[in-house]
Amino acid sequence: MGQGNAVMTTAGESLKHHREARGLTQAQFAEHLNAALHRSYDRQRISRWEGGREPVPKIVSTFLSSGATELATSGQGATVLAVANQKGGVGKTTTAVNVSWLLANEGYRVLLIDADPQGNATVHLGIDGMKQEKAGTTLYQVLRLEKNVEDVAQTVGELPLHVVPATITLGEAEIELLTVPYGTMRLKASLNKEHPDVNVSARYDFIVIDCPPNRGPLTIAALTAAQYVIIPCQTEMLALVGVPQLLTTITQVRRSVNPHLTVFGVLPTMHSQTLQDSESLRLLREQFGEHTRIFSPISRSTVFARAVFEGRSAFEHEPKIVGGDGYREIVGSLIELRQPPAIGGAHAAA
Repeated sequence: MGQGNAVMTTAGESLKHHREARGLTQAQFAEHLNAALHRSYDRQRISRWEGGREPVPKIVSTFLSSGATELATSGQGATVLAVANQKGGVGKTTTAVNVSWLLANEGYRVLLIDADPQGNATVHLGIDGMKQEKAGTTLYQVLRLEKNVEDVAQTVGELPLHVVPATITLGEAEIELLTVPYGTMRLKASLNKEHPDVNVSARYDFIVIDCPPNRGPLTIAALTAAQYVIIPCQTEMLALVGVPQLLTTITQVRRSVNPHLTVFGVLPTMHSQTLQDSESLRLLREQFGEHTRIFSPISRSTVFARAVFEGRSAFEHEPKIVGGDGYREIVGSLIELRQPPAIGGAHAAA
């Protein structure tokens, strides 16, 4: 047995001991965790953890080791992250999908909003966009104030991951958001309604918004709703040119409607070990590294294309992706944002 499997087994055995010491069945233990952590685990998930077939999420292990009965950060509202770059083909959707999946795999409640009329995130996760179009269950209906987010959010697999789909019809919203008062505020309003039955932000830990490849009304709406921005940037010279323009847009949104908007970091993507890519990465770090974090580059790999074809996350397809550390770093940093002060010597994540 490899060292990684041994660690997983040890954690699983510890969790099993914790459960049995309290006289709980796996189903009862799942209910206990769900009540304390506001998750949606089931008996099968507990069984996989205890058997070492799946790693125990950090949120579960830290909660159990803390001895707390409720996480201090529960109910704090979702952390909202926009994935944006006005240049297309830089890995925005791949970033949004894989970061969302990794967070959900850790047990966090995640809502992925496809705000791109191309609907790439919708397709990436195997959702039938045409079916949602006919049913009127897409982001377009939310922005037209015809439906609430929870009316259109679709469940993805067994994880606590939901997706608000998009289709080409969303492109009509580009004009509509400009012609109605406070149109670009509608997305933010839809996530923060005060009524408890429709307050989306209170129901999720993370909300990830996949933006279209432009600086139009849908991108402005996403930046208005977000707290943080990740900027995927392909390691080529032409891709670097667009980053300062997006930073200017972010500054404008911060000054006008969202003073708390922060650049979470730049993610180099589609990186290969060529002289040109290496030079582009060096320039990226040189130009922007002093002011924002530059995450580890995502390698150019066929595994990402295969995952799209299969309608799932690349990490579900291949958990130990070589060259995928940048996604893991983003997820780890996002989780750290939600960690409260130490409780009994241990940290718990929301």
